[in-house]
Amino acid sequence: MRTAHPTRLWKDGSKADLAAKALKIEAVELQKLGVIDKIVKEPVGGAHRGPEAAFKNLKAALTSTLKELKTLDKETLIEARYKKFRSMGVFSEPRRLG
Repeated sequence: MRTAHPTRLWKDGSKADLAAKALKIEAVELQKLGVIDKIVKEPVGGAHRGPEAAFKNLKAALTSTLKELKTLDKETLIEARYKKFRSMGVFSEPRRLG
């Protein structure tokens, strides 16, 4: 299967941001769609420019999330994950008039 890389869509690798928006693969869109639960803030310029800050932010997010998850029983966790993944990819088509 071919990937939707910007060079395949626009014959131009500089269009990565446009491709991400068009394909709804930005963090905010993925969160709205329920694919991801939380967005971890990156340092200015990206994680590769500030790896220590990126690690600190990721550690804080993981620690917080694991603390929350530890309060839930196994059955609740399994059911929540099941519902989350079963709802991915569900869509509805608009009704056609006439």
